[in-house]
Amino acid sequence: MFSPLFSCLASLAAPWMDTSLAPAVRADKLLSVLSRSEKIAMTFATHTSSSHAQQHNSTGIGAVKYMSAFKCSSTTPEDCVDQRNKLQRLFLQNSEHGIPISFINEGLHGGASGGTIFPEPITQSMTWNRTLVMLIGAAIAAEASTIGVDTVFAPVVNMMPDARFGRLQEGYGENPIVAATLGAAAVIGLQGANNGAENYSLPGKVCSLGKHFAACKQRVFRTQDSPPNSHTNPSVHILPVQTALPRVGSMVARLR
Repeated sequence: MFSPLFSCLASLAAPWMDTSLAPAVRADKLLSVLSRSEKIAMTFATHTSSSHAQQHNSTGIGAVKYMSAFKCSSTTPEDCVDQRNKLQRLFLQNSEHGIPISFINEGLHGGASGGTIFPEPITQSMTWNRTLVMLIGAAIAAEASTIGVDTVFAPVVNMMPDARFGRLQEGYGENPIVAATLGAAAVIGLQGANNGAENYSLPGKVCSLGKHFAACKQRVFRTQDSPPNSHTNPSVHILPVQTALPRVGSMVARLR
């Protein structure tokens, strides 16, 4: 256990480690000492094995996808937690600035290997029940955080107007009001009841990584469908993004 004097000295040497400061202040202090290459490294995430992630040990890495990096058993999840903690220790030992890895994972209808499997979001939308969707998000957050995941890829609030799209089940359908309402409820469940992005640091909560930019995936098949335009963008594609995603702690910046 560290003494108060040691903690004080550590904060002076690395002020971004001072937990008495606001998160935004700590982030600014850390960014001020990072090199350009270190900043770039923090934007990268591996979606492959733990050994691949370890190749970035010298520069650091922003995130590691949990389900891709570790071999998890539904009956012995503690094995995954041990693998996760071992990788985290390795990076912390070699990080000049004490930057941990963010462990990310899927979280649309489940949060952990061996955990609860809920209906897909497209099925959840058929309930028209905001409270139920919020409770599902809270359960996913609790199970994900238990195994050491801090960020989940959820919710998806893009419109799903074409049934041929192979990821249709990830969203809440083609109704922008339903997607906006249930997407916001999912974020509250995942991050906390006060709608603030800062709440995901609380025990049993995770950061909601919302997806994706407005109008993402709208021309996948390029048949006779019209591209998003000035009429459909505000009323259809942007409404869910404006309603749900301002609450999230992060966002997938992808547009196809």
